[in-house]
Amino acid sequence: MVAALGLLVTDVRAPASLAPMREATATVFAPAEQIFGSMGRALAQTMRRIGGQDDQVAALRRENAELREQALASQVDARVAQELQQLLGTADRGRYRVLPARVIAFGPAQGFARTVAIDLGHRAGVRSDMTVVNGDGLVGRVVEVSADSATVLLAVDPGSTVGVRIADTAEMGVLTGAGDGRPTLRLLDPQAAVQPGDDVVTLGSPRAQPFAAGIPIGEIQQVRAGASRPTPVATVQPHVDFTALDVVGVVVEPSTAATHAAPRRSPRPITRKGA
Repeated sequence: MVAALGLLVTDVRAPASLAPMREATATVFAPAEQIFGSMGRALAQTMRRIGGQDDQVAALRRENAELREQALASQVDARVAQELQQLLGTADRGRYRVLPARVIAFGPAQGFARTVAIDLGHRAGVRSDMTVVNGDGLVGRVVEVSADSATVLLAVDPGSTVGVRIADTAEMGVLTGAGDGRPTLRLLDPQAAVQPGDDVVTLGSPRAQPFAAGIPIGEIQQVRAGASRPTPVATVQPHVDFTALDVVGVVVEPSTAATHAAPRRSPRPITRKGA
């Protein structure tokens, strides 16, 4: 670099005498200029390629995210469609009409510990004390209604009581929710013959409110009886998984025939770990 500057100064002062030196210098430095020029062009191309690869990576990431969202949506749609099919099948077997709805929130309401909110209200024909079911059986009853949503008291809430029957024997009793535990069944007849595995269904209410008749609830897990218990007491394993509620149905047109028909077994009991 110093030599080049020296030559440049000398070249300005004595241009004629240094013509041969300029030619020699050009001959010496020309290959280096070409090399550095090629390196610069290659570096620029490399940077452009890297920039293009970054764009491709970003595009692939966006595409993968979209595919994951589509796959998840497809899985959700398939599950919802299956739950809806099960709900309609249960309603058909029970001979009652339902309004399908989705669970949109859960939590305590109106002093109750176990409630959920659904996305239908009085605009859709939902009223208080209507029965709520899903594809596995009884979910609960409507306790509060707004224009486009409603609150459902779950059958496992400690404040919930349901009149029930033993499906095979028609023995009657009262089912009381127990929160996180299994609901408790108290039979009316102290001599009633019940055993684990017996199916429990709703007894029914006047005008089918708050509970339509013959809706599957669960099966007896354990029976406790003795001198200190005037009537048998049993624990019941619900068919419904109350921690995974999504598609439900509000019973809007129960069949009067269901009140007198023989109760039917649950279409698909849920088996839980540790049950």
